[in-house]
Amino acid sequence: MEFKELVIKNYRNFSDIDINLSNRNVIFGMNDVGKTNMLQAIRTLFDRKVRSKGFVPSDYYKNNTAVPIQIIIKFDISDREENTGKGEDSKLLISRIIGARNNLEYPDSFVIKLEGIYNEVELFGNPILYWGTTLEDLVPIPNKGQTLAIDNIFHVEYVTPALTLENTFKKNRRQLFKEETKNDDDLKIEENIENNIKDLNNNIGKLEIVKKVQEELTSGYKEFRDEPMNIELQSEVSINGYLDNLTPYIKWNNDGNYYPTGGDGRKKLLSYALTKIITEKMNDLRIVVYLIEEPENSLHRSMQMALSHQLFNQQVYNYFFLTTHSSEILYEMDDTQLIRISNLGNSNGKSSHYDVPSQYRTLKKKLNKGLSQAIFYNTVLLVEGSSEFCLFESLFELVYPEMEIDGKSILQVDGVNFEPYTKLFDKLNITYFVKTDNDLQKVKGTPNEFMLTGFNRSLKIIGSTPKKNIIIESFEETDETEKVRKIKDKKKQIYSEYYDDITSLANQKIFLSEIDLEHDLFSSIPQKMKEITEKDNPVNWLQTRKLYNMVDFVEHLDEPLAKKIIQKTRVLEEFMEVGEH
Repeated sequence: MEFKELVIKNYRNFSDIDINLSNRNVIFGMNDVGKTNMLQAIRTLFDRKVRSKGFVPSDYYKNNTAVPIQIIIKFDISDREENTGKGEDSKLLISRIIGARNNLEYPDSFVIKLEGIYNEVELFGNPILYWGTTLEDLVPIPNKGQTLAIDNIFHVEYVTPALTLENTFKKNRRQLFKEETKNDDDLKIEENIENNIKDLNNNIGKLEIVKKVQEELTSGYKEFRDEPMNIELQSEVSINGYLDNLTPYIKWNNDGNYYPTGGDGRKKLLSYALTKIITEKMNDLRIVVYLIEEPENSLHRSMQMALSHQLFNQQVYNYFFLTTHSSEILYEMDDTQLIRISNLGNSNGKSSHYDVPSQYRTLKKKLNKGLSQAIFYNTVLLVEGSSEFCLFESLFELVYPEMEIDGKSILQVDGVNFEPYTKLFDKLNITYFVKTDNDLQKVKGTPNEFMLTGFNRSLKIIGSTPKKNIIIESFEETDETEKVRKIKDKKKQIYSEYYDDITSLANQKIFLSEIDLEHDLFSSIPQKMKEITEKDNPVNWLQTRKLYNMVDFVEHLDEPLAKKIIQKTRVLEEFMEVGEH
């Protein structure tokens, strides 16, 4: 079973939104754009208790109760023949929707729809649910009293930022300690508990302080009415509910004492562990859908990463919708639908399915770390490596300190390649700039043939045809110094020869250096670079130990110098100006 599409119409801040889904969905965006409302819409569809409350006028977009609320979820059940977890869920769904699969032309499709029509007399919007093979074949979902057939198929586990261990344990106590799970030893122990409780009740009645109160009550009553009777106080400690007072404590190894479960972080993780156990117990009964809201609250960064590992690698979390502002929560993400919500007041959504590309499997965490940070911004500047990042970040700290407040970020791709990022940003409607060197790469096994690596890297982003390899004459016949000079001259020649293409790339926010970052910098402030570095050839000095020397160099920058560099560097100037900060 695969979640495929979500449609929300006229609900809260959603006028009309239609986004693709998968079984793992991460919902992100700025504050107050409707992330929680999206979770609530899904919860209303699947959770009987929430649904029973119906809709009030403020649940309708701009209080327009004349237009019905619609919440629609579409599924793909083409895996119904597979003996996998998701395949078994498709079988479970099919087994409980007899009569609703009513169009044999679409055997792989299934739709559930909620419609809330507001009653102006009762001042109440009543949720009515339908299901069927397609939107054109819907029939009402059958019910028994307040329970619909859908409630016997799906269970929603709503995990809020206010999740507490105490409430979670109390809420799920009955599920944890089911009567049918008791074995013979448990029954014998339970019998002993019952006998002990009888002894406890009898002993409580023998206490002198209890006898004294009994006598006082009897005497006081007989002052009103003298009857042949006595008042006796009986202890009613019962075996029923003897598990109700269980409370989780910590018992450290080699320590006989019990300790409270600690701070909010540990309690939060124990709550997740408890919720996971409950879900596993329900797996054969219903399909569990997690709605998880900002789980990073109260969790240290390392704990967030531990939770990420659980979410994206444990089968129990087969289906979830997660809202978050934390890149650490997305540390392990894979096979995930990223859903970006934007526009206050009339939220729009863009979504893209994200799989870690096969060529980056060994670099999954490295790729995810940068990507998960960048998707929380509106505008991203992609740079090749650490020296570019160091320079640009330092320049903006001096000239544009409000960069992050304006929703902008710099991301270094560390040679991973720009494409995994740019493809995703295109689909999520995130504006991006690219700055890369005009690299040439020698073709192995040839004396003087070179690939236009930097140029073609840029062309690949926009889907253009790559340029053919070039030849550098007499390359092998020269010494190393001459080889460096020839490569430098060839880069200038390429930049000049393909200037129209390079201008076109720049107009699409992809900027190729004439040679490389260090030469760009030198062309902006040549004399000042010599003064700062105390070198006749500051470019060579920067390239000798790229990051180490760049860190030293930026320490000498001030605001006027930073402004001058930015004014001479088109990509930085346009990056600053976008969005009219």
